[in-house]
Amino acid sequence: MNILTDVLKRCCGCGREDVPVTTLICMDFAAPDGTAGWGCLICGLPPRGAMGCYCDRCVAADRPALFCFGGRFPADQIYVLVTDEQRAKSVEHNQEMHAAYELEFLKAAGGSIQ
Repeated sequence: MNILTDVLKRCCGCGREDVPVTTLICMDFAAPDGTAGWGCLICGLPPRGAMGCYCDRCVAADRPALFCFGGRFPADQIYVLVTDEQRAKSVEHNQEMHAAYELEFLKAAGGSIQ
């Protein structure tokens, strides 16, 4: 079973249900209160970033989200209309922690920084 093509039925970019969704997007704003979202293991960002699924056409057009997932899991198929207030709740990585991780990864892999 493919969760994108077999379970998720609405594109979060255009709202259509008659096109296959092929891409999960981790958005740069917070998920609706009380819902699960994406997080980052590297910088410790809690799982509160909004997520959505997109059809190929919306991915190619870099279309902003009309909807995001609103349940505990994407397969719950609960879609929430994205508002300007929701977009204003920014979710950002700690770039210093990411840079330190990348440096340690390069060292461990035997690479060097130019």
